[in-house]
This record gives sequence, structure tokens and C-alpha cells, in this order.
Amino acid sequence: VYTSYGSPLPNFQANYTRSDDGTTWSTAVRLDGGTQGLYPAIATDASDRVHVLWYDGRQSPGGIPTYWYRRSDDRGVTWTMEMPVSQGRYPTGGGATLPTLAVHGDTVIAGWYVVTGGLTLGYATSSDGGDLWNPERAAEFGTTANSVVLGADENGTFYAGFIYFNGFTGNF
Repeated sequence: VYTSYGSPLPNFQANYTRSDDGTTWSTAVRLDGGTQGLYPAIATDASDRVHVLWYDGRQSPGGIPTYWYRRSDDRGVTWTMEMPVSQGRYPTGGGATLPTLAVHGDTVIAGWYVVTGGLTLGYATSSDGGDLWNPERAAEFGTTANSVVLGADENGTFYAGFIYFNGFTGNF
């Protein structure tokens, strides 16, 4: 997945393409609904389903940017309808924040960072492979968590890694 710049500018587009050998690639498919799809994240599961999350130009009624999701059950030939996984419950950290995805079995966790006194992980979960999503929540790590990345191991344990800034000194 990647962001391209369409016309008229700025018209950012979240796109998907695939290759079985890295030599030839499928025709790119635009995943966002014609708004501004930025910074797409991708994850695949053991059933070869492709999950994609992106920062979107559509905003919540409160004016907070939202994150949207689509899934393909056939390696990108067809896609589910796009759906918002965030509702604007928490302000996003510093504008467009990079999304992250982790999948194990039918459990999907979509994440981005939000402001709840400090920067932390905003996330939504789905227990049915991305068909339905629970309302967004915020994780509280007890410290500022910047640039969060999600992962899952073979046992279904989910992990969050992040950059911790020690004050404003730039120490990590």
C-alpha cells in the first residue's frame, strides 16, 4: 500500500498493488473513497486476507480526522466497503498520525496516536476479521508514547512498541 498524489492537488490517495514475484505488479486499486487517503498500513492474516487502514480526509462531527479500513478476502481482487474505525473521540496527535495494524486469527487491532493529556495509542478492535469494530479507545502507558507500532505473535498476544521521549531533550 502507498500514498499517491492525484489531481487536483492536494488529492492524496491510498492505493494497493500486489506481486507474487516482485517483478510484475497488479494494477493499483484506490482504496479511499475519493477524499484524502494518507499513510496506509497493511497486514495479512493466516487466511491470506489483506487488511488496510489509512488516515482519511473525512472528519468526525467534532472536526477530528478519522481512520478508515478495508479488507480483501481474495488477495486484493475485491474489497469490502470502506468503514471508519475511529469516531473522533480523541484528538489525533499532531495532525496526520501514522496508522498501524496487527492481526491474529479473526482479531484485528487498528491503531494511531491520540492526545489524552499526552500522546498515546488510540485504537479500535474487531473480533470478526474487520466486519464490525468496537468503539475507539485510548491506551494509557503511564508515559508519552509516540509513533506506536502494533504486532502480534503466533499465540495471539498483541504488543505495542513506541518511541519514548525523555522530556524535550531528544533522548530515547
